[in-house]
Amino acid sequence: VIEIPLPDKEARLQILKIHSRKMHLASIDFDEIERMTEDATGAELEAICREAGMMAVRREASFVEMIDFTDAVHKVKNEIVTDNRMYT
Repeated sequence: VIEIPLPDKEARLQILKIHSRKMHLASIDFDEIERMTEDATGAELEAICREAGMMAVRREASFVEMIDFTDAVHKVKNEIVTDNRMYT
């Protein structure tokens, strides 16, 4: 069994920036998003970026805004908690 540690602060910032690089972004505070995602895996960070983009698309916005990212963090974290409860 190989255990891979969770990404640290700098890694989370880079993962978020990589997965949002092709998005049209409004003023986004990646440091705040990084703090909100302290225990997130790389896959979860990717899901957060994807969900933020989808939220902007659903409201027919020209840019992905900070509220899209914060809502995406809450949605992805909630889905993960729900999924984990199924197996306990």
